[in-house]
Amino acid sequence: MDLNSNSNFNSDLKFKGYFKKMNILLTGATGFIGKQLILSLLQEGHTLVVVTRNILKTKSKLLFPLHFIEWDLEQAPLPTKMLEEAFSNFPLEGVINLMGENIGEGDWTSERKQRLWE
Repeated sequence: MDLNSNSNFNSDLKFKGYFKKMNILLTGATGFIGKQLILSLLQEGHTLVVVTRNILKTKSKLLFPLHFIEWDLEQAPLPTKMLEEAFSNFPLEGVINLMGENIGEGDWTSERKQRLWE
């Protein structure tokens, strides 16, 4: 059954509470997919915590009601203490990782291709 083709089916699921509002940790929020996903998730009532290297820059790009953790995941994993602090008022229920290389920018040098491949 194609769930998207039957709008009554989707409405019934939402009404019955099958789509629970969640507290979600998100990486890659400023990318093409991340921006669209944030809008969709917020419209569904989810709470989002965004991991970013630069909170001020990210806030200027994402004018949505979001929570932020400033950390560079390319340098080291997110410390457990930071996660605990970020989710002290509500439990972490999901993680969406969209962090990656912007393949639309820059020249396709041999070094860049190798880095992307690894």
